[in-house]
Amino acid sequence: MLDHATAEALTRSLMLGTARRPLPAGAGLGGLLAADDPKAVLKAAALLGQRGRFARPRLSQVPVSEPILADPRSLPPDAARPLFLSLLAGKSGHSADPVALAIADAMARRRLKLHPFDLPRLEAFVRAHAAKLGASAMAWAGRHAGAEESGRGAFDAEAIDETNWQQAGPARKSAFIRSLRGTAPDRARDLVAGIFATEPAATRVALLQGLAAGLSEADRPFLDSLSGDRALTVRETAEALLARLPGSARSRQRLQEAIDRLHLGHTGLLKRRATLRLEFPATIKEWQRESWAVATIATAGLDDLAGGLRLTVDTMAVAAEGDEILAVALAVRAAREERFDLLARLARAGAARAWIASIEAGDLNEAEPAFVARWSAAALHPELWTDLPAGALARLHEAIRAPLPETAIRTILAAPAWRSLTAAAQRQEAPLAEQAFTALVALTPAPLRHALQTELAPLPPTLTARALTAIALLDHIDAA
Repeated sequence: MLDHATAEALTRSLMLGTARRPLPAGAGLGGLLAADDPKAVLKAAALLGQRGRFARPRLSQVPVSEPILADPRSLPPDAARPLFLSLLAGKSGHSADPVALAIADAMARRRLKLHPFDLPRLEAFVRAHAAKLGASAMAWAGRHAGAEESGRGAFDAEAIDETNWQQAGPARKSAFIRSLRGTAPDRARDLVAGIFATEPAATRVALLQGLAAGLSEADRPFLDSLSGDRALTVRETAEALLARLPGSARSRQRLQEAIDRLHLGHTGLLKRRATLRLEFPATIKEWQRESWAVATIATAGLDDLAGGLRLTVDTMAVAAEGDEILAVALAVRAAREERFDLLARLARAGAARAWIASIEAGDLNEAEPAFVARWSAAALHPELWTDLPAGALARLHEAIRAPLPETAIRTILAAPAWRSLTAAAQRQEAPLAEQAFTALVALTPAPLRHALQTELAPLPPTLTARALTAIALLDHIDAA
């Protein structure tokens, strides 16, 4: 019987040649080979061959290496994978609708990642929302990205602070600065100023939008310094912030322009009351009037505006009720100043579109949940809607990137406009029904999804399939 040492010696002899290394002839071979045997080499090869048939190979130590890309996120349940593909696969243009945004946000909130086999099948969705989907998705999406984008790497820190915020994308940088403004406004501005010159124009605009919260006189020198920025979008954003800064030359100019455009009158014989009418420039077309009024009136402080008209704020609000566009502009300003009682009064008295104007002005972009809750209670009055505004609801979700409070959704589902829409959908007479349903799915908090599902289930599948599938997928994600 060959032991391991003897087998090694025989192997070496046969590999190197018996002339150079003679075959071992000892007790280990058990007398099977004699030194003068002419067939010793053939017998040695036969012995090794037979031993190789029965010898158990030694276990090799497989080296353990670190993964090329660390992505600690978990995978969603297997049952969710076909739902992802059903909703988001292909190039159908669904990667940016409310359902896609809600799914990306839910994945980020639950710290989940897509299955690696699904990344190429969900290419459009991954490229649009890589920052929300984890490091592996960012690395995959960055393979064909430009140098500017791919150079950031696959940054997916759960918590952003001053040590790592520069590695994040524009949206997360802006969100970090906006959050820091609430506790250390000067520090937030200093961090922005420190990296501003090296960032691309889109990121500079996002950073300025992050500074919009809590503007003060201390921000004026930095904003003034941007008047010569190389990008027009940056200059316009800085100018808009200066116009909102109390006491600045631009804000005083806007205030005087607003006062000059307001015509104060009186009505009534026995009980006289003030009336306000907004006069528009001749160059402003009818479809531009609301946006012009918000840009002109809503940049002036309510107290300053009322003082210039020699009215109180409450009297000014009552006087504006006969001019819908003026009431909308004042309501937008009331929301900016967080005068929610005044906002609710104006919205009920004729400024029902004020919530849409706030969205279009960018005032709700990723606003804090506490602000959204108070704003929605004051601004949203679905009982006054003649139709369910599908497009506006989609833009609302895109702005706040979160569900509405439960009270707001319950109010919408109880409104006549919702009943009218579902009845028309049942008759296949509601072309915007599918858009409205997907927007509501994105805006509905988890506890009310079942109620919305119950409302949608009896309707034609051609209009509800995407919304119902999205509800199922969001439930899987939240349960992970």
